[in-house]
Amino acid sequence: PQPVATPAPVPAPTAPIVAPPPPPPVIDPTLDQAASLAANSQPDQARRVYLALLNQANISRQTIAAAARGLYRLGAFADAVEAFRNLGTFNRGEEDLRYYNAVSLFEIGHYEDAKKELACALPYIEVTSDVARYRDKIQKMGSPQAMK
Repeated sequence: PQPVATPAPVPAPTAPIVAPPPPPPVIDPTLDQAASLAANSQPDQARRVYLALLNQANISRQTIAAAARGLYRLGAFADAVEAFRNLGTFNRGEEDLRYYNAVSLFEIGHYEDAKKELACALPYIEVTSDVARYRDKIQKMGSPQAMK
């Protein structure tokens, strides 16, 4: 009799190997301290904490953004502009930061830069009453009527 060839066994399907998700970005816990100081009517101390954070080596982009946002909320606009500058190029999805930067630039008298940042942010953010108010102020500053 002739031997009958049997097909090789088919291996059982295995689940695909999925890489673990990347760890969440490290946000400095000192941000909570600064926010707490700001909430407890201690803006000068909060500003110092934010500035100390920004002067640390190897600070994450998320921490820079959070410190810049905190400085903006404190009304420390010149410091906020510097912090936003340290972010470098704004990424897609950071239009809220561009808006805060625009307001900060406006508040320190950099009207043309404020208009440019605002123009980039407006199509992507919700136009609340506060946003509309600053939009009108910023856009007015570059107009010929405002220069008179």
